[in-house]
Amino acid sequence: MMWSIYSDRESRRIFSDAAVDVAMSVSKYGLVAARLTGAEYFGALQFAGRLAGSSSGAEIIKLSEAQYSAQAKAMREHADSLFDLGRGILTGATRPFRTHLITACCVIL
Repeated sequence: MMWSIYSDRESRRIFSDAAVDVAMSVSKYGLVAARLTGAEYFGALQFAGRLAGSSSGAEIIKLSEAQYSAQAKAMREHADSLFDLGRGILTGATRPFRTHLITACCVIL
C-alpha cells in the first residue's frame, strides 16, 4: 500500500468526493449541451420559416445575418461550456492530490 497522510477511510472519502465532482461536471455539461442544441434546432426552424416567407433579397440578407449572429453566439456558448467541463474534470480529478502537490511545491521552493 502506498504511504499516505490519510487513513484508508479518509482516502476513500476524498476519492469518492473527487469522483462525484467529475460526474457532476460531466452531467452539468450534458444538460447545457442539450439546452443549447435544442435552442439551435428551434432557431434553425424559425430561420427556415422566415426565409420561406421572405419576399425580397434584402430581407433574406437581413435574416441570414441574424442567423449567422445567432450561430456564432451558440458556438461561443458551446466553447464556454467545454472549457467549464475541462476545468471541472481537472479540478475534481486532482482533488485528492492537492495537499501533496502543494506540499511538494513548498518543499521545492
